[in-house]
Amino acid sequence: MSGHEKFRKTAEYQLLLGTIALPGCLVGALLINRLGRRNLMMLGFTGYLIIGLSVGLAYDKLLRSVPAFVVLYGLMQSFGNMGPGDTLGLVSAESYATPVRGAQLLPSSRGRSSPFLEPGPSASPPARS
Repeated sequence: MSGHEKFRKTAEYQLLLGTIALPGCLVGALLINRLGRRNLMMLGFTGYLIIGLSVGLAYDKLLRSVPAFVVLYGLMQSFGNMGPGDTLGLVSAESYATPVRGAQLLPSSRGRSSPFLEPGPSASPPARS
């Protein structure tokens, strides 16, 4: 298999993986008010666990079938997006009053962007033991 064919096959699997994982976000957004935050999170973790266990138990067989592994991994990511992926950010945002959330906008955005804006190693010194 040439380099071009490997690249194309990898790109196809990445597209398949992303396509399978995306509906979890949409399903989670539709179910969050119907099921509640905790129940949706538990449903997502349960699906993640079941698919993860099936991947682990069938690992030897999945090594011979890459498309099957990609599909199962995509389903696992979809459950992760549906439950914890949707609810963690929402629950943490709802935990604080609106004025507190608004006051934290600037420090939070600076903290998230600082690795990209500040120069090299001097921005974050190495940890010492």
